[in-house]
Amino acid sequence: MNTHSILGLLSGILATVAFIPYIYSIVRNETKPHPITWSIWAFIGIVSFGTYFATGATTTLPLALANIIVPLTIAFLSFKYWNWKARFTVFEYACLTISVISIVIWIVSQNPSLALTFNLIADFIAALPTLKKVYLDPSSENATTWIIIVIADILSLFAITEWSYGIVLLPLYFLLISTTIMLLSLRKRI
Repeated sequence: MNTHSILGLLSGILATVAFIPYIYSIVRNETKPHPITWSIWAFIGIVSFGTYFATGATTTLPLALANIIVPLTIAFLSFKYWNWKARFTVFEYACLTISVISIVIWIVSQNPSLALTFNLIADFIAALPTLKKVYLDPSSENATTWIIIVIADILSLFAITEWSYGIVLLPLYFLLISTTIMLLSLRKRI
């Protein structure tokens, strides 16, 4: 096993382990994962794994696999622990609709790079309810988890052996979105 493979594997393990404190904080009613975000992320994780594999990624696949297992678990927990008295807003429904449209375009596309682009558009739009939530209430996300995820995302970038659009885009996007959530969740503490 070469260095890139080890870094890719370590990234996937770290990304998965990072959600142990996250799940614990959900069960303790400290973290409030957004059901729209995590449901879309779970679906995207499943489809993107295949697309990412088709673009030629190998050493960074463990992180993509973690992005199936973790969001699916969090999505189930989000439905159980969400405050259902608070209705979803037009903004949240719009994010859901745009994400679904992007996912359909992504799945129908025959071009792996174009499909990956629409995957990330859908993922980003799905992230907006969580970004809004953590902006308004930094304590609604577990900062420790997001710090570990950022480290995993950085390791994933170092695992890349071939720097091409299709291979670099996903780990780079994960780093940017995770860093944003981490910084927003740390706002109260800084």
